[in-house]
Amino acid sequence: MRNHTLLVDDSPDKACCNPVSTEHLQSSISTLESFLFYTSIQTVKIFHWVSLFSSYTLCTFKFLQHQEERVNGES
Repeated sequence: MRNHTLLVDDSPDKACCNPVSTEHLQSSISTLESFLFYTSIQTVKIFHWVSLFSSYTLCTFKFLQHQEERVNGES
C-alpha cells in the first residue's frame, strides 16, 4: 500500500481559504435589500404611468368615437 499525502495550502493570501466576514455579509445583504426596494419602487412607478397613459388613451378614443357619432348623427 502506498501512503497518499493530502497537501493543504494554508496561505492567508488565498481568497478561498479566508472565511467571509460577518460585516461583509451584512453589507452585501443590505445592498441587496436596498436594490430590491429601489427596483420595486421603480416597477410600481412604471405600472402607474402605464396605467395613466392607458386611461388617457382610452378616454381620448371614447371621446373621439362619441364626437364621430354626433357628427354622423347630425348629417
